[in-house]
Amino acid sequence: MLRARTGRPDLDYAVPPVPLSGGFWAEIFSVRLADPPPELAGQLVVRVMPDELMAVKETIVQAGVAAQGFPAPAIRLAGDADNQLRRAFIVMDHAPGTPLLGGLSALDVLTHLPRLARRLPILLAEAAAALHAVDPTPVRSELGAARPAVPISVRELLQTLMTAAESLGRPDLASAGHRLDELRPPPGEEVICHGDLHPFNVLVDGDRFSVIDWTGALLAEPAYDVAFTWLLLVDAPLGVPGALRPAIQVATNLIGRAFLGRYRRQARIHVPDVSLRWHVGLHCLRALIEVAAWVRAGELSAHAGHPWLTSGRAFAVRLRRLTGISVGTTDVLSSR
Repeated sequence: MLRARTGRPDLDYAVPPVPLSGGFWAEIFSVRLADPPPELAGQLVVRVMPDELMAVKETIVQAGVAAQGFPAPAIRLAGDADNQLRRAFIVMDHAPGTPLLGGLSALDVLTHLPRLARRLPILLAEAAAALHAVDPTPVRSELGAARPAVPISVRELLQTLMTAAESLGRPDLASAGHRLDELRPPPGEEVICHGDLHPFNVLVDGDRFSVIDWTGALLAEPAYDVAFTWLLLVDAPLGVPGALRPAIQVATNLIGRAFLGRYRRQARIHVPDVSLRWHVGLHCLRALIEVAAWVRAGELSAHAGHPWLTSGRAFAVRLRRLTGISVGTTDVLSSR
């Protein structure tokens, strides 16, 4: 495919492509080409995506924020599914660094709590506040011109979720979605939101960071990102023995509180508590509907270890508390 796109039939790899782990949706490879054209020089990452419409949105948002100086990998080449791969792809710069929680197990969270409590909230809050300061106008214009048939706003996302719940035969989740729609606070100013801003999508290299994996990006209130990050910190997807769960919960609550406080001190736009709670409910609903789709499709084993499975019961409790509607979970979800 790269030979065809560059007009270089002699193009070859300097070393074989190396699969990169950490993602649940796209296939990712580290690539270096031998004698490449200038636009493909250096260490690169190839991201091959199974959904062409989601890929269009992801490419526009990632390229748009990088163009404004936000630390996301610059995209060198992108294409739709009309190629030899038969899937959409992007070729981008290799982001230096490692994930914020790289190599840490659930037990390590307790051991490294003092360091995590200092560093993790600061870096996540800085990343979120910096992203929300990016001008959304160019990205909004490009998305409007491309018109990808995927949600690009919270309103569209919620409608898509309710439709999906009904098609999956899950009236409990559909009812929770309708109740969320009724409870939604008046919308505030929209910014570019990453949608999946958690410690494994922020790579740290010394004092610098890079944000990767823009599939979940939306034009939304800052609360959309803040709620997601807070939720993944507080209901951290860590499989731990029952005896350790209270201690882990204390630790994660401290980190979540520190993140929220730090963000609110740095960000240009205030995130009210009512908006934060509502968006937490939206993310819980999104996770539970996605799991329901995996169950219906018989694909659950392919998602083993996914955070939605580890923290699913905790999400169901939060959604019930917000909407008053009990949503069913299955034995595949963690009994947290």
